[in-house]
Amino acid sequence: IGLGYLFLGLSIVVLVGGNWEEIPRAVRMTGLILLTLLTNLAGVYRHQQQQDAAAVVLLLLGSLFYGASIMLIAQIYHLGEHYPDGILWWALGVLPMALITRSIILMLLTMTLALIWFFVESSLNYFPLLFPLFVLANGWFVYRVKHSLLLFLILLASAGFLGSYALAWFIEGTPGFS
Repeated sequence: IGLGYLFLGLSIVVLVGGNWEEIPRAVRMTGLILLTLLTNLAGVYRHQQQQDAAAVVLLLLGSLFYGASIMLIAQIYHLGEHYPDGILWWALGVLPMALITRSIILMLLTMTLALIWFFVESSLNYFPLLFPLFVLANGWFVYRVKHSLLLFLILLASAGFLGSYALAWFIEGTPGFS
């Protein structure tokens, strides 16, 4: 079921993306916000009804819609100031859902997005100041919520990346913090 929702979400993104220019701006915005909001609300409702598997699948789909909405809204309004911020906001939006539902899948999505943001941000010579938040959240999740070998390995890798980048940053004196 989860894989089906994933492909459904991706197909909607492709369908909308292919016809993006023909859709009026107000319809695009309203559609993006409603789709994201309703999917996440359905996931929260399922979580409250103790239907955790259905809740996680709906929240995963809602998280994909959320990320697509961020990117598409940035495209609608030509927001291209610092594009890694879109990835950061996406990861920050998924993190509370992962912690509330105690879902390994949502935490994996959060950490994947956080790592993508870390590497994009650092490739642009910025220091990803909020990355320790994700490392700490993942550590707390692995230690207190659910023991997951994959998340533990991601925790070790993330801490290693952060530590080595911070050390290189301070030794080389890379300009400016982000």
